[in-house]
Amino acid sequence: MQRLLSRFSILLLLSCLLSGCRLVSPTLQIFQHLSQPSPADQATTRSTTQPPTTTPSETVSDTVVASELQRWLAYVPNEPGYREYLAYGDVAAWYDATNMARVNSVAEWQALEKPQRDQWSYALSMQTLPPDALGLPYMIVEDMRELYGFSFFDVERFLESGMPPTNFTVLETSADPAQIDGALLALGYTTNTIDGGTFYSIRRDSEPDLRSPFKTGQLGQLNRIMVLGDTLIIGRSTNLVARVLDSAQGNTGTLADDPTYRALTGALAAPAMTQLGKLVGAILIGQPLAADPLAMLDQENEVLQAQLDVYAQAPLPLYLALGFATQRRGDASYLTLAVVFPPDVDGAAAAAILGERLATYTSVTSKRPLPDYWSFEQQISVAVEGLPVALVTMRVADEDAEGALRTRPFAWSDLLFQRDLLFLLTGVPVRP
Repeated sequence: MQRLLSRFSILLLLSCLLSGCRLVSPTLQIFQHLSQPSPADQATTRSTTQPPTTTPSETVSDTVVASELQRWLAYVPNEPGYREYLAYGDVAAWYDATNMARVNSVAEWQALEKPQRDQWSYALSMQTLPPDALGLPYMIVEDMRELYGFSFFDVERFLESGMPPTNFTVLETSADPAQIDGALLALGYTTNTIDGGTFYSIRRDSEPDLRSPFKTGQLGQLNRIMVLGDTLIIGRSTNLVARVLDSAQGNTGTLADDPTYRALTGALAAPAMTQLGKLVGAILIGQPLAADPLAMLDQENEVLQAQLDVYAQAPLPLYLALGFATQRRGDASYLTLAVVFPPDVDGAAAAAILGERLATYTSVTSKRPLPDYWSFEQQISVAVEGLPVALVTMRVADEDAEGALRTRPFAWSDLLFQRDLLFLLTGVPVRP
């Protein structure tokens, strides 16, 4: 959860920078952003769509459906610290799904018409969740491609897992390895050839350089970079990058081998899901995720108390893991909540509970009903390797009721990073 709150602050700062804010007081700008209603809060229409009374279910073969997301889990060591938070983004898929021409530089972004420029600034970043190592908060003030030989503009897809200082990033990029080599050597990196790739190192493990004239990399997140053709493994320490490389080479256990994560990725690759469009982003969390404890203590919050009363009538069973997936197709985004349960749980019944909760949920922070800005699409139950997975999908239209392009569509991060997750409450609510 600490990681989610950190990510929220970074994205707020990024949004401010991309909107043209000056850098004189980012903290003040963040609070100003928080005080303004979100695009979701500004919506004027409300869907009356309700979830079905029955939940379709299907069984996915024990041989997990191959997917891009499943392939990327092979980089992640199966350790507690990396089960807490994993974010995957596919920038190439986002461009394909939106039919937007690739933006290759800050200058090209600035040359876009305002609706497309704002969509790139907000929709792309909030739906794919670029990792810290790509330095997006500083893209206006310094050219990462010039400094390091690669940047967000060169990236096809990425994965970030863990929490500082042991978090790491894996990138697939179109940047020229020779360009990366020249830039890193100019910054003072040393090199070694390891396992067919080039390992770049600067400073000691996890050592920051707060006196650096460059903001990107000051905190040590780019101290170690392994270049393997079009793939980069980035971390703060030598041992960390070596462990990720070992994982990718099949020398140690990874999340790709873990039944719970295989259930998540297999469910998201089921036919009923792939018909919703291209997967452009996903956050996977291998443990129960609590709602904000401070909100739970708020006896004056009538919205929260009313929802607790409803949830007590149909308690959600304890679950094992969560996935928050974003897909794009046509003129809409599809946000799917995937929840893995123990083998003895009725997945269809759990999906029905979650479908009802999401279709009728009111934010405990903004006190606005979610149906104001998304509508129910489907709920299904999928069994993967003996584990039931409930999948509930909500639809977010690209255009508002007046036909104008939503420059900042509602995203999972709007709920996750504010811990607005009462709909995941398990069991019978306990009153304080």
